[in-house]
Amino acid sequence: MIALTRQALKRPSVTIVLALGIIIFGLITVGSVKQELLPNLSFPIVTITTVYPGANAEAVDRTVTAPIENALSGLQGVESTQSTSSEGFAFTIVQFDVNADVKAAKSDVADKISSVTFPTGVQTPKVGTFDFNSLPAINASVSSKDPNISLADLQTRVQGELIPNLSSINGVSRVNLTGGEQQQVLITLDPDKMAQNKVTQTQVVQILQANNLAFPVGTLDESGRSLPLRVTHAFSTTTEIENLVLGIKGGLPTGTGATGATGATGATATTPAANQTQPATTPGATTAATGTGQVQIPDALLLHVKDIATVQVAKTGNATITRTNGNPSLGLQVYIDPNANIISVTQAVKDELNRAANAQSATPLTFKLVTEQAATIQKSISGVVQEGLTGAVIAVIVIFIFLLSLRTTLIAAVSIPVSVIVALILMRLQGFSLNVITLGGLAVAIGRVVDDSIVVLENIYRHVREGDEVNSSVIQGTREVAGAITTSTLTTVAVFLPLGLAGGFVSKLFLPFSLTVTYALLASLLVALTVVPLLARLFMGRLAKGGKVAQAGKSEEEENSWLQRAYTPVLKWSLKHRWITLLIAGVVFFGSLGLASQLKFTFLPDSPQKNISISLTTPPGTDLQSTTAKAVQVENLIKPLQSQGKVSDIQTTIGQGSGTAAALAQLTGGSAGGVPNTAALTVSLTGQAGDADALASSLEAQINAIGGFQTVTVQTVAASQSGGGGQSSGLDIELVGNNTDSLRQANKTILDYLSGDKAKQLNIANVTSNLADVKPALQVDVNPQLAIVHGTTAAQVAQQIGGLLNGASAGTITLSSSSDPTAVNKPLTMYVQVDPSKLNLDRIKNLPVGTINPVALAQVATIQEVPGAVSITRINGDQAASITGKITSKDTINVQRQVEQEIKKLSLPAGVTVGTGTQAQSQADALSSLGVALLVAIGLVYLVMLIWSGSLLNPLVILFSLPLAAIGAILGLFITGKPIGITSLIGMLMLIGIVVTNAIVLLDLVEQYRRSGRSVYDSVLHAGRVRVRPILMTAIATIVALVPLALSSGNESFLTSDLAIVVMGGLFTSTMLTLLVVPVVYSLVSGLRNRLSRKPKSPQIPPAQPLPSEETTAEAVS
Repeated sequence: MIALTRQALKRPSVTIVLALGIIIFGLITVGSVKQELLPNLSFPIVTITTVYPGANAEAVDRTVTAPIENALSGLQGVESTQSTSSEGFAFTIVQFDVNADVKAAKSDVADKISSVTFPTGVQTPKVGTFDFNSLPAINASVSSKDPNISLADLQTRVQGELIPNLSSINGVSRVNLTGGEQQQVLITLDPDKMAQNKVTQTQVVQILQANNLAFPVGTLDESGRSLPLRVTHAFSTTTEIENLVLGIKGGLPTGTGATGATGATGATATTPAANQTQPATTPGATTAATGTGQVQIPDALLLHVKDIATVQVAKTGNATITRTNGNPSLGLQVYIDPNANIISVTQAVKDELNRAANAQSATPLTFKLVTEQAATIQKSISGVVQEGLTGAVIAVIVIFIFLLSLRTTLIAAVSIPVSVIVALILMRLQGFSLNVITLGGLAVAIGRVVDDSIVVLENIYRHVREGDEVNSSVIQGTREVAGAITTSTLTTVAVFLPLGLAGGFVSKLFLPFSLTVTYALLASLLVALTVVPLLARLFMGRLAKGGKVAQAGKSEEEENSWLQRAYTPVLKWSLKHRWITLLIAGVVFFGSLGLASQLKFTFLPDSPQKNISISLTTPPGTDLQSTTAKAVQVENLIKPLQSQGKVSDIQTTIGQGSGTAAALAQLTGGSAGGVPNTAALTVSLTGQAGDADALASSLEAQINAIGGFQTVTVQTVAASQSGGGGQSSGLDIELVGNNTDSLRQANKTILDYLSGDKAKQLNIANVTSNLADVKPALQVDVNPQLAIVHGTTAAQVAQQIGGLLNGASAGTITLSSSSDPTAVNKPLTMYVQVDPSKLNLDRIKNLPVGTINPVALAQVATIQEVPGAVSITRINGDQAASITGKITSKDTINVQRQVEQEIKKLSLPAGVTVGTGTQAQSQADALSSLGVALLVAIGLVYLVMLIWSGSLLNPLVILFSLPLAAIGAILGLFITGKPIGITSLIGMLMLIGIVVTNAIVLLDLVEQYRRSGRSVYDSVLHAGRVRVRPILMTAIATIVALVPLALSSGNESFLTSDLAIVVMGGLFTSTMLTLLVVPVVYSLVSGLRNRLSRKPKSPQIPPAQPLPSEETTAEAVS
């Protein structure tokens, strides 16, 4: 390494130009580094969202979910599958191996799904992937300044103008609109008139399609030209639809369609031969093909659409309803491409929203930003940057206090900007972004990057002070510590290598952190070996020539600073009472382990800035309007908090679903479909809200007092994640069984047990299961022999009934005129439905089915009421249930374990297995992997030191500083009330590499003295006196640089706050005790080594000459 120093000194101009060039290039580069809240966390999770309108949960499970799972069964790399089937909706989560390529996995899943044959009516499945940056960049509510403007009018302008403009912005991936209503041409059939005329809904749909088409029929050669020929007809008014002939009243057919059906069968758009009514030759009459000729039919006998239906432009029923601050609104979600610059794209989106709001229009728009990622990102990043800069300034001040020289302080401090800028350059080249994790890494590294420079500078100055020539002092001083600082830096870097063993979330989240710290530390080592020696030669050379090196030529033995005077007696006593010293250290260490047993365990720390998330479900079967009424009651509970200034906004969404499936479906571009008995409220808190958790508990009690809810879940979420899910750590239990009844019985037993006082005792609340209660359902059992006589099958009957109950699209038309001006000149869906107000069980039984002499449904099937599942969950193909709840304690990991142990005591039905849920198991595995990573890191540190020292025992002596660091880490967490989680464990991982630095620097000098012939006692004592100041200086600089980060209450700095506390506490105790314990252990090991090698003991009596000492830099530099 000294070769680098020689080259830097040999070519000073090149060294300075390179350093300046790096700084300039870095300042230019940093502006182009992408900014985001967290690293791009793409997990090997593929989701499949499938909509099957009108199908119940059992049908969805049997005809959609099961075929999908079967198709995926042979897919390589799949670790697990979890599926939820509910009414009209299927959602499947496919978990791949953590190292799987997400894009390839998505492509493989899509290929498998494309080969599956689904029943008619099943929409094409949507395949998506999941990452934390999939949350909408902007979530806004849309309303109007004019209270007379309807949501439909708002939607017309938003869809026709705003969404296309937003979608055209470079970097916007998609725009979603929720809570709106669609216009359509609604054809409502009267079931009584249908029965009288033996007309089915399917026939009406087919005839409409057959008369609203553009059908290519071939080409015609005309005058040497080949002309494509097509047959077209398009409805342009509702009157045309009303006057469309369906057949003859009473069921007499006007012709036989291509499908072979009699009556007004119609046909699909591909066979437009069905409706064969001919032009009449007599006014008021129509002719019909009979097979032997044409018969004139009086118009009075013809059956028109208007005879059995009403035709009107109407609004569709809302699948979801959104409300903002108690008023109806539209929800607008803007998603940004993961590779785009979220700051600039968000600004462009906001500019477009402002333009739309200020534009003159008959439909004025008002926007309210509910969440905005860019603002959170900028605030969080600026907060971390400010904390890092504050830490750097404090660290420089500490160095100045020790050195009492501005010039020398600046030489040591130069490593901070250069190291940080080098790290930023390498981050940019590797594609890392500026986020709270990478910037937190830089903030943590700031105190550490000056350590190598301080050690080099101190040693150089020691030689100058002894009267050596400046160039010789620089070379010799750097050479003596080059090995030590290289080893110490490599040990700090090496501890991050095992982080890959943690895998999954931890590895993906903290890998950018680890590499950022690594880049900064390696850069600081390079600076310490090149730039610092060069600057030391320039500045110290001038000072020496000017006679400002105080007491130049004075030996170390003659100097005795105040720090040495304080430290030497303590060190002497420790060396004299070695076993007592170790006993004291051991008592302190084991005492701290006692405190560790009182620490709580969690996965991720709580965010200090929170909002409140409320999830509500009403009993199964509750319609959207009734659920909305209950949600309004909850809004009214919260409104007083707005007037008190504690709540800024209330955003409500009804009908979008809840739970993991709904959240993941939204994140991955799917839709949970209409789930009318669910409502979700996001309550944005202000700084005056006080304790968010207490407020959430109070609201939960008040909501439960309202009554009428099946489940109520109120929890706090990080302000930056509002709308994106609940807490990351909650109760998560998994039940798997091969028998539905046994599974339900076990589910009920556990839910009953985890309620009331037992729930309070276990620190849990809101324990629910996704094994939904059954609700009454009607089952139609079709007799195949009877059905075929009437030209139908069970599948066709199911399709017909589904259409009757749910309606069916008959194509798209564009009206040229309408009583509703907003419906003109835009595509509208023709939607055919049976009048829902006239549908009941008796009417369903009498509805005509079949295509040959249609008959009442009851004549070909039996209809009975049976219990039906609301939803069905499967894990790896087995029917399962997930029991989840809120953990009211910060000790989330231990609460989860305790609940599992309690459940094991219960008597559950045979065949039901209970295990840790997927999320909880992933968290437990990650924490366990981090524990393994800590052990591997210790081994790597030992290996690096072994290569450096060539001794088996010296690295073991240095590792004695690790338990000393654990004392401070535990005390830090205990005093601040922080739980142990992944961030604090990452801090402990860093400590392994950092705390050995002091011991390495100390023992390196001890070994140098030993090689010069000094005794063990003399070497240890003298090295301790010489190294006490640089050790304390580097440790204190690192500690104080972390103070702003540790004390931060920023929205996202909490992720690195616990880490900073651990490093500060561990470094403090390890530094204080290393200066005493490591010398003691070294002397004991050396004595043991001497006895084993049968060599005489080294003298343990202090020399008679004055103790060696070191002069402070302040005495040499003015």
